[in-house]
Amino acid sequence: MKFCRFATVSMLALSAQQALAGVMTIVVDDFNVDAQPSGLYADWVTPGGGTWHWIDITPPSSANLVQSYTAGGRFVVNMPTLTTFQASLTYATRVNYAALGGSNGQLLFTAASSDQSGNAINGSTIPAGSSGALPATFASAYASNDVVSLFFDGSRVKAWDVAIDSIAIRFDCSTLQSTTFTSLSSFTSALNNGANGSCIPLPGSLPLVAMGAAGLGLSLRRRR
Repeated sequence: MKFCRFATVSMLALSAQQALAGVMTIVVDDFNVDAQPSGLYADWVTPGGGTWHWIDITPPSSANLVQSYTAGGRFVVNMPTLTTFQASLTYATRVNYAALGGSNGQLLFTAASSDQSGNAINGSTIPAGSSGALPATFASAYASNDVVSLFFDGSRVKAWDVAIDSIAIRFDCSTLQSTTFTSLSSFTSALNNGANGSCIPLPGSLPLVAMGAAGLGLSLRRRR
């Protein structure tokens, strides 16, 4: 009988801990806007606040043919054949998850399509969509309060048309349930309504803690 009570108490304590251990995901840009094409070979700011910058294009004559734009909920890059390029898509907002008690930050992006393989984004080689490998989500380490940025590295062996349909930041939180913020503004609003040092204030997690604590107290009283 004592063993059963001990097991019940342990299970309640474990349940409360599991209910509070989660992953916080913040969508930086989902590109769900009307088509906003940039000029050919032009640096520009996307509707979601991302600054696109062409770092290098070789040969320079290809600059008249390259283009980046948002359309249909995606960020698209079009490159001509036999062109090497490097470019970045950078956001001003940073996520200081360490100050909130978070850890293990990652930058996620979802490659929706790619007509060729062998090119890379943030060090991840993007396969061809025709192979059935896309859409797929890729992850790279994200240091707390670092710049949110995608770095595109295009090979000269072939043309490349690639589309990205989501960028997000993810980090672990040992004290709250998993949740997804659909924008940086909703994440900021949650922070403004709660205290620092506890990852993200999620009111929905409080009843779960109360239930676990109440069950634990009841078992202890019965044992006495």
